[in-house]
Amino acid sequence: MSAFKEHPELHKQVDYQIAVNGWVQFYRSNGALGNDQNWLDQAGYTTAEFHCHGLSHLFDQFNEYFHFPSYFHHNLNSFNDCLRDIEINGIGLIIVLKNLDNLKKEDSESLLEILIDLARLNFIVGKRVFILAHAVHSDFRLEHIKLNSEKAK
Repeated sequence: MSAFKEHPELHKQVDYQIAVNGWVQFYRSNGALGNDQNWLDQAGYTTAEFHCHGLSHLFDQFNEYFHFPSYFHHNLNSFNDCLRDIEINGIGLIIVLKNLDNLKKEDSESLLEILIDLARLNFIVGKRVFILAHAVHSDFRLEHIKLNSEKAK
């Protein structure tokens, strides 16, 4: 089962562009992020938006949104385990991480690695999960994560 159906305009779709280059699109601008979010919303994706004010706060938001089981502990291993059990409904799920640059670099990389694994595992079975990562500081770089070219407009 393919996650996309081939048609002449496929390469112009925001979701397809993100999928072709990995599962993460990086943004410096709220405007570019908002434009892509609007396109994805209109295409029927469910959007889960999280604000990065620290890893513990982020875990609280994910826990609240996805209703993690009671055995969820606020650490990356438990987060990874609980994410693997979430249900992806409809056309797919968009995970928006606002101000990713507020987290420690190693926490950002670990978080994105877990989310990319979630996207990859779901893609194999024809479900779509994409990550829209937003950071405002121009010096913010992730060395171990391949990100799509950043959208700055």
